[in-house]
Amino acid sequence: MRPLLEHLSDGAEHTSEETSTILANLFHLSEQERTQLQPTGKGTVFGNRIAWAKARLKQAGMIDSPRSGVYQIVPSGTVLLQQTTGPITLKELDLVKHGGLEITDEPSPEAMTPDEQIEHAHKQIRQKLAVDLLEQIKACSPTFFEELVVRLIFKMGYGGSEADAKRVGRSGDGGIDGTIKLDSLGLETVYIQAKRWEGVVGSPEIHKFAGALQGQKAKKGIFVTTSSFTKEAQKYAGSIDSKIILIDGGQLAELLMDNGIGVTEAKYGIKKLDSNEKFLMPIKKISNDDSGTFPSIAPRTIDRALWVPDELLGFSSSREMKIAEPSDWQTTPLPDKRTKIVLDRQFSTEAIQRMLAGLIPEAMEDKWFIYWHDGMLFFHRSWTGFCIYVVRFAADGDGYRMIEADVNRDPEQYPEVGVERDAKIISFLIDVVLLRRPGEFPSE
Repeated sequence: MRPLLEHLSDGAEHTSEETSTILANLFHLSEQERTQLQPTGKGTVFGNRIAWAKARLKQAGMIDSPRSGVYQIVPSGTVLLQQTTGPITLKELDLVKHGGLEITDEPSPEAMTPDEQIEHAHKQIRQKLAVDLLEQIKACSPTFFEELVVRLIFKMGYGGSEADAKRVGRSGDGGIDGTIKLDSLGLETVYIQAKRWEGVVGSPEIHKFAGALQGQKAKKGIFVTTSSFTKEAQKYAGSIDSKIILIDGGQLAELLMDNGIGVTEAKYGIKKLDSNEKFLMPIKKISNDDSGTFPSIAPRTIDRALWVPDELLGFSSSREMKIAEPSDWQTTPLPDKRTKIVLDRQFSTEAIQRMLAGLIPEAMEDKWFIYWHDGMLFFHRSWTGFCIYVVRFAADGDGYRMIEADVNRDPEQYPEVGVERDAKIISFLIDVVLLRRPGEFPSE
C-alpha cells in the first residue's frame, strides 16, 4: 500500500485511470500482467489489487474520495508516510486506527486452513464492497438515495406490496422522506428519513425527525444516513417515547448486500460434501390413495399424475421424518386473481426426492414456506402466508417434468413481475432453496 500512498502524497486529486497507469509503470508490469483477468473473468488482477488497497486506506482514514473514481491523501496519510519506512501493512493501519494500541494479529494465510482462508478472503471482499457501495450511493442524487432506502425496507419484508412503500421526500416534507406500512393490512405506518451526508448526524437532526413523527401522530421511524451518528444522537433516539431506528453507513451497506440490492453474486464453484440429513433420510410416500394418482391434476394436461413409490426411492418410506405439511404454517390459499403459465423442465427421481421435504422456515432469512401436496409444490411467503405459486409435475419416462404453474396476480399480495420472470423465480427457488444448488436470483 505504500506505493499507492506515495503516489497520492502530493495532496492533489488523482483519478483511478491515472493511478493505475503510474503504478503499473512503477512495477514494470508487462501488458499481459496488466490485463490478466481474475478467475471470475470480471476485472483484472492488478486493478482488483489497487482497488483493495484504496479501500483499506480509506477505511483507515489515510485517503479520501471527494467524488467517484477520484482519490487524494489526507493529513493522517501524510503522517503515516513520515512515521514509517517499510511496507505499509494492515497492522500499521490498525495501529493508527486504534490510537496506537497493539491489537491481535490475524494469522498469516500459511497458518490458516483452506476453509479459514476462504472465510478471511470473503470478509475482505465484503469490506471492500461495502466501501465501493457507499461511494456509489454518495455520488447519486438525494432523490435516488431516498428511493433506494424505501426499496431496501420493502425488500426486508415490510409492507404487503411495493405500493405500500412510497417516497414522499420534497421541500417542506417536515423531515419525512418515505413511508412504508408495517404489515400488509396497513395497521401501522413507519416513517423514513434518508440523509446522504458526509458529516456525522447529531442529536438536533434526530430531534427534528422525532418532531416530524409527532406531527404525523406516528410511533415508529427509521433514520438512515451514509455517514454515522454521534453518541448524543444515539442516546437521544433511545430516550424518547417514539421508536426511532438509526442505520448508519456501515449498517446500510451490510443490509444492501444481504438483500441483494446494488450488488451481484460472484460464483467460484467451491463444493463440499452434502451432509444434509433430510437428503440422507428416507422420504415418505406422497400418494394419498392406492391408485397412485392425484385426482386434482387435470387429465387433459398429463397422461398420469406424479407418484414416487418405494421401489423407485430405493428404500422404505415407513420411517418417520419431519416433512413440510400444509398445517405447519399459517397460510392463505391462492386467490381467484391468478394466471396460469406453461413450464417445461425435466427433473430426475433423485431431485424429486429432495423436493418432497419442502421448507419450513426456521429463521427470518427463510422467506418461503414450501410444501408438497397431491403432486404439486406450494410456495407461500413466510411472513404473510400468501400463496404465490402452485407448481404441477407429471411423470415422464425415468423422471418427472414440471409442466405448469398457477401464479398469484392479486396486486395486494404479490406485485406482478411478468410470466418469464415468474418462471425463472420458480426454477431459482427449486434449485437453490430445495435442491441446494448454486444460483443467482433472476434480475429484473
